[in-house]
Amino acid sequence: NRRKKKEKMKTEGIRMILCIIMIIIVIGTINNMIEATTTSFTCGGIENTNANVCSARGSCVGPHNCSCITGAFGSNCENCEEGLFGSRCHHTCSNEITTYSQTLPGLYSHFLAAYNDTFFVVGGITTQIYSFNRMTQKFEVVSTTGGRNLFNMYIAQVGTTVYQFGGFATPNAYKKEKFKTSLVTLSKTMVSGDLPEPMAKGCAVSYQDGFYMIGGQAIEATGPLLRNISYYNATTNMISNVNVLSDAVFDVSGVRIGDLIVIYGGRSLDSSFPHLYYFNVKTNTITLKEATNKPEGQSGVTMVAYNEYVYLFNGRYGSSKLSQKISRLNVSAVKFETLATKMPVYIDLAAGIALDDRIYIHGGQKSGLVPPNPFVYQFNISDYCTCKNSRKDFNNDCLTCKEGYYEKECTVTTCNGIFSNSSNVCSSHGECVDLDSCNCAQ
Repeated sequence: NRRKKKEKMKTEGIRMILCIIMIIIVIGTINNMIEATTTSFTCGGIENTNANVCSARGSCVGPHNCSCITGAFGSNCENCEEGLFGSRCHHTCSNEITTYSQTLPGLYSHFLAAYNDTFFVVGGITTQIYSFNRMTQKFEVVSTTGGRNLFNMYIAQVGTTVYQFGGFATPNAYKKEKFKTSLVTLSKTMVSGDLPEPMAKGCAVSYQDGFYMIGGQAIEATGPLLRNISYYNATTNMISNVNVLSDAVFDVSGVRIGDLIVIYGGRSLDSSFPHLYYFNVKTNTITLKEATNKPEGQSGVTMVAYNEYVYLFNGRYGSSKLSQKISRLNVSAVKFETLATKMPVYIDLAAGIALDDRIYIHGGQKSGLVPPNPFVYQFNISDYCTCKNSRKDFNNDCLTCKEGYYEKECTVTTCNGIFSNSSNVCSSHGECVDLDSCNCAQ
């Protein structure tokens, strides 16, 4: 019995030792697993365990290696794919475009001039001047002789005067005459003296008492292309060459923000240029810029300046392919962004103007022998990246409201189409307590 007792105790001891060994092995394995999962490394200078690593749009799966969520991209997941925004790149961007059908003849290579909160249509193969009433969305002929019926003129507004230089009626006969039209009297007069040579197909950008004429073509449709940047002083009626582009181009586009003229695109006889120039009129220096997300070369782009941005509408790739894209350039960051919203038509050489927080685009040349576009498009800048049924919060995210509820806390609804926070809701005799539910006063 004693022997059996000793053997039993020995067996139990061995078992206990084995159990202890197993426990040590398990604990070691767990520690190794914990250590493996908590190994510290960084992505973009942020620890892999930090909630904000990879712009909070992905996981840091290795040193400097972000795995981005759907919709985000970049070495640190810092960018959203085209048409998306928000902290998780999960909301869509859109701008409303309103199309106004008009009986106005289709025009292109013309000009929109602003005066007294109205814009006027000048040039583009018609002597008529039209005004556009933004309240009624209707055009009205205000002059039958104030415009100049030529294509591709250098047109710019200086104060209340619109200048129309050069242009052509037929491609083999460019003009060098100068005219001006008063937006007050809507009358046209010839400006003394001619351009240095017959010119067309450039762009004009107003500045102080005159305007800059940029690029273009001389003599006729097969004539030499121009690199010059010239300045016309309306006070002295003098033209002087001030700088040159790196390439000779026509159908180039330009707008001014402060003392900076942004020049983009243009083409030779068979190809388009993607060049982006910044021309500082104070220092008379021109710089060819390398921009982020710069689009491929286009000509005949409609450019409109608004605050620190330049909006670009439509355009032509090469000599034939038209675009319906809308882009915007952050001038200070030198960065392009393609908007999700597109123009309803493929055109180039349309005219554009910014009034309040709206951009109006009119006309444009279509492909082939199709008549020019007659429509006006109202582009709502302030609606950029809107949220359905809610507003954006401070992180540029949409707040989720159930259908029919609005505002930051989703507390505003409507009764019979009137917002619940309006004094006229429920016929001013009650409270809108829920969607289409009035609690009437006693």
